[in-house]
This record gives sequence, C-alpha cells and structure tokens, in this order.
Amino acid sequence: MDALSASSVALLPVLAELLDYPSEGYHDLCRRACAKVRPWCTSESAEELDRFIAAVTAVEIEELEELHTRTFSLAPVCVPYLGVQLFGENNFKRGELLAGLSREVEKHGIATGTELSDHLGSVLRLAAVLPDDELNELMTWCLCIAVERMARQIEPVESPYKHLICAINWFINRARQEVTAHV
Repeated sequence: MDALSASSVALLPVLAELLDYPSEGYHDLCRRACAKVRPWCTSESAEELDRFIAAVTAVEIEELEELHTRTFSLAPVCVPYLGVQLFGENNFKRGELLAGLSREVEKHGIATGTELSDHLGSVLRLAAVLPDDELNELMTWCLCIAVERMARQIEPVESPYKHLICAINWFINRARQEVTAHV
C-alpha cells in the first residue's frame, strides 16, 4: 500500500528506534521495524529503508556503533537535535524549544533515555501521541524543516544512517500532508 493511513503517525516511534545507539539485536530490530513501516512508505522512503537494511546488515554491531557515533555524536556530520538544526547550538530559541518539548515529553510519559527532548528520536516518539492540531504544528514548524536539513547534511556522507534519515524525511513529509488534510 502506497498511501498513508492515520496509523502511519503511530509508526513514528518505530522509526525512532532505528535512531537509537545500536546494540545486540539491532540487525533484527531493523528488519522488524522496516517490515512494519514499509507498507505505509512512499516508494522513495521504501527504497531508502531497503538501502538502510542492506547497509546495516552488512556490518557487525561494533562497526555500526562506530558509524552511529561518527554520524550523530562526536563531531557529528548530522546533528540529530532539531533545536540545533533550526536555531543553532547556543541560541535562546533552542532553549525555549527544549523547554516546551520537555514539558510535552513528560506530560505524555515519553522515555527519552539519555537524549535531550529535541533529539529526533524523542520528537518522533512524541509526535505519535499528539492530537492532530498539535502534531500539525510540530510537523510544520519543527520536524519537517529540521529533518530536511538533516537529510541535506548527511547526503554526501557514506553512512547507512543517511538512508534512514532520508527515509524518515520522505515518511514524515507524506504523513504531514495527511495530518494537514485532517486539521
């Protein structure tokens, strides 16, 4: 099925799991998650997910850990924090965004682990539980813009995570169209 349904938004936390630091069982997690999400993907996001699965299953967990760190953590090629993408690292507006997201994450009982509330994984988990009007606002003013920037940043990088970020970008933009139609 190519068209998204309302349940597509409920799958955002599944995509968020793929952004988590890899550990034992990550290959299986990726296969299961992609199989679950794929029916709601556009052809573009499905292709990117297929590339992601092929790339991550071709390497051992230790190498994936290193790739994840190089891609998202130490001197990252793609900063996974939406506030940094939108406002820069040390901007007052990022602090306001963090404070607002922290309140929402806490209100909805979203576990962020060791990540800040503006981490892409945290925001995807939050997006799945928001009412349509709040979700539309989050997607329009934050999520879609920041992930599109992330996709452009990671495009020239040789990392399996570039395929994941691109798939998420396609997926959320299509979901945004659906949510906008309902608001």
